[in-house]
Amino acid sequence: MQYLVLDVPDDIVLGNIDQIADDGTYLYLLQTQSAGAGVYVFDLATGFFKCKIGNRGRGPGEYVIPMSFTLTDNRICIVDGASQKVMSYDTGDDFRYVGDRETGDISYFERCDGNGHLVSGNNSYYSDLRFHDKCFLVMDSTFTIIDGMIDKAFVSGYITGPLKPAYVYDGKVRLYTQTVPVIYEYDGKDMTVVYRLSFDGFSFPSRNYMKKISRGGKDYTGTLRESGYISYYDFFETGDALMTLFMAGGERYLGLYSKPDGLSKVWSGEGMAEISPYGGSIFISGVVRDRFAIVLPVSELKKSVLPSRLGHLVSDASETDIILQLVGIR
Repeated sequence: MQYLVLDVPDDIVLGNIDQIADDGTYLYLLQTQSAGAGVYVFDLATGFFKCKIGNRGRGPGEYVIPMSFTLTDNRICIVDGASQKVMSYDTGDDFRYVGDRETGDISYFERCDGNGHLVSGNNSYYSDLRFHDKCFLVMDSTFTIIDGMIDKAFVSGYITGPLKPAYVYDGKVRLYTQTVPVIYEYDGKDMTVVYRLSFDGFSFPSRNYMKKISRGGKDYTGTLRESGYISYYDFFETGDALMTLFMAGGERYLGLYSKPDGLSKVWSGEGMAEISPYGGSIFISGVVRDRFAIVLPVSELKKSVLPSRLGHLVSDASETDIILQLVGIR
């Protein structure tokens, strides 16, 4: 178990972190909600605050609803769901604004190292739109759609799941949808299945069930949440483990699979305290240093009885600080 204390300035309030990643030098945290929405940068080695990238607004270099970010060789690209643009910033010392490009209706993308293609989930559902019935879109570097891949189980204007169900592993893009327990891989040419997931006896709704509860453009999310089927899952991968956070029947569960020995375990409710002092409130935000990152707000930790090591870190931290708990199986 590793911990990293992030020194958050007193005038910044970070709550739910929707995405987190590092480039070996800096740590990037995305907060999509509240007036403080944006991407915050910290030094990966020390946890010191570096800067906030861009600001909310409609001017050059500004965004309205930051949905996700993507790290490339020397840039960070933030997808703005309101303007349907991607805003690009240099990842040097000043994180200067480089430019923007129209993207269409997407909430995330990843780049395939093999040929530079961009891959995204497909939010389109109007029947007159190209590839509206495909789960994923393949685009060139200008976000021009080239192809659509994997048939949707059903077509709806409502979207559930994490904001960015995609990541890069060994130079290939891996993606998933909320309707099937499958992780796909795009190598620049083909979309193939890399993992088929099992959820400890919990099942996914059938195609016919989803068509029924979403018929006529109905908002199906509440019905699905109370159905007993898996209604949400998030998936993360490191070099030696797979982790998923999922919901079924309104309850939260955490699953961990060890690649070296093939063993797996599922925790529910307060049993998650075996993993983190946050217990049933665990939220995995991403992978940092090849470990699963759990965000622990110091303001909440100060209300809890903690293990001595974590307790010492909390006692020395400010109320606005955040502690990253980095979980691995090594």
